Amino acid sequence: MGTHSSVFTRSAFVSVCGAILVCAGATQAFAQKPVRPVANACVRPAAGSVVRNPPSLFSQNGALDVNFSYQTTTDADGRTLFCFMTPAGQENPTLHVRPGDHLRLKVTNNTPASAVSMTVPSPNCGASVMTASSMNVHYHGTNTSPTCGQDEVIRTTVNSGETFQYDLKFPMDEPPGLYWYHPHVHGIAEAAVQGGASGAIIVEGLQHIQPAVAGLRQRVLMIRDQTVAGGFAAGGDVPSWDLTVNQVPVAYPALTPAVIHMRAGEKQLWRVSNSTADSILDLQVQFDGVPQNLQVVGLDGVPTGSQEGTRRGQIVHAKHLRMPTAGRVEFIVPAPPADVRNASLVTLGIDTGPLGDSDPQRTIATIEALVSDNHKDEGGDDDAVSPVVGAPWKQRFEGLRASAPAVKRKLYFSEVVSDPNDPLSPTNFFITVDGATPVVFDPANPPAIVT
Repeated sequence: MGTHSSVFTRSAFVSVCGAILVCAGATQAFAQKPVRPVANACVRPAAGSVVRNPPSLFSQNGALDVNFSYQTTTDADGRTLFCFMTPAGQENPTLHVRPGDHLRLKVTNNTPASAVSMTVPSPNCGASVMTASSMNVHYHGTNTSPTCGQDEVIRTTVNSGETFQYDLKFPMDEPPGLYWYHPHVHGIAEAAVQGGASGAIIVEGLQHIQPAVAGLRQRVLMIRDQTVAGGFAAGGDVPSWDLTVNQVPVAYPALTPAVIHMRAGEKQLWRVSNSTADSILDLQVQFDGVPQNLQVVGLDGVPTGSQEGTRRGQIVHAKHLRMPTAGRVEFIVPAPPADVRNASLVTLGIDTGPLGDSDPQRTIATIEALVSDNHKDEGGDDDAVSPVVGAPWKQRFEGLRASAPAVKRKLYFSEVVSDPNDPLSPTNFFITVDGATPVVFDPANPPAIVT
């Protein structure tokens, strides 16, 4: 469900008239030179590996131009993996942009073709039919336009062998922080996300709003989930889904944690994305079992405390961080002192109810404080936040608390088992405006809410 959450929000703002206007450019979007498949795609590190930042790409002169090949492979346990590859062989790179920048992303779907499964509602953006291998790209959490060629996911379909050109314009008042991208074709988004096709987007400038992060070394941590190999029945200590951190697996039953290196005595900025399809996280840093204070500076891409009109962030102190699917949190964490014998990043157990997923407590990574600097390459070329602190800019949501709402609506969340006589049958989920009849999502339906 997490990969679907923002679609309801964004689709509510797309009028049919607007879709007709922007989709006139869909043919031109496909008239691009395709990106060829890249060898050795979707490679995964071994369990227990040292966590390294993903490769990174940076905007220059107001634009970031990216070429992606969307590819797939099968791992040794039979899992279907997906990934975005650059021509240089970089997998799922972090995309660094600034407010006001353009992100021009060209993607070619180089997965094998499959049979047509349905017709895309008209007016469509791209292909007119959807297959089991269709894809698109959702720029999760960003305030870019939900129109064709930008962050439109309801009617944008890129099939095998096709190339699509995105051109996103980031607002000048975009909050600095962590966002992420992933495929979001309805009905097959879960498989793509669990297959590992996702990456971070960082809107630069957090140090201008929260100077405490200026010059800190940073770790971009993408936590994903995947199917558990071996046919284990979920429940108790058996998770419904295995976790990975920057593609390093933390797999049942060994549950071998990854390794995060820090310099002795330093503080780091950790930018963590729950890029899972189904797993809730409750993160905690423990030194010899004792929960540590974490200085939270950003939630879901917005600097904490930055909306009060001062344009300055406020640090929020926490001993654990509950993260729903697609949630992001940025926090300052200290390196373990020399007398700490066991430092670790864990996710605490989550009680999801008798029919919910099994999310037991697991150690995601052990934390090692090293005196030597032989691990300096683990951050890649986005190793540290800029030490330069400039003037903060107008924040997109500042003053919202004092704004008078033009309309108040009540929304109801509900779920119904498809077959009341079979409690294990698929469940239908609904988000319904007060007074309306609950309806299962259909991309052909008009927006439920128009503002």
